[in-house]
Order: sequence, then structure tokens, then C-alpha cells
Amino acid sequence: MAEVLFAVGTPIIAATLTVINGLGQNFHWGATWRDMVLNGTRLEKERDRFLATKPEDRDLVKELDRLNGIVLDETKNFFQRVLDSEVKPTKEQNNNG
Repeated sequence: MAEVLFAVGTPIIAATLTVINGLGQNFHWGATWRDMVLNGTRLEKERDRFLATKPEDRDLVKELDRLNGIVLDETKNFFQRVLDSEVKPTKEQNNNG
């Protein structure tokens, strides 16, 4: 009786876990895709604002800092969502940055 229960129960449990895992990944990747689209739109907005600013009024250091901040935020959010972890800088990165 235990063998039959094990033979029938194992595939049912495996299938259930597979479906649950698939649903979880679907929502996970959906949120990641949403964030990437939003950040792409933010980058386009910044590009348009930069191009609309007169060249003599542009602060290039400030512009680069703003763009790098957007890219860095997107990278951090991506790894938080995909890996469920936080990007933690190493000592070497702290000394260089």
C-alpha cells in the first residue's frame, strides 16, 4: 500500500510544485520586465531633455551622474528581483568607488 501511495503521490506532488514554481517565475519575470520598460522610458526622457537643452546650458557632469544613477538603479533592481538578493559591494569596490 505504501509503495502504491508513493508511486502515485510523488508525481502529483512534483507536478504541483512545478506549477507553483512556474507561476512564481511568471510574476517574478513580469515585474522585472516592467521595471526594465520603465527605466528604458526614463532613459529616453532624459535623452530628450538633454537634446532639448541648449548646448551652452548643459552640465555634462550632472547629466552623466543622472544617467549613471538610472542605470545603476536598474541593475540593482534587476538583481534584487531575479536573484532575490541584494548587490553588496566588496571592499575592493568601496575603495575604487
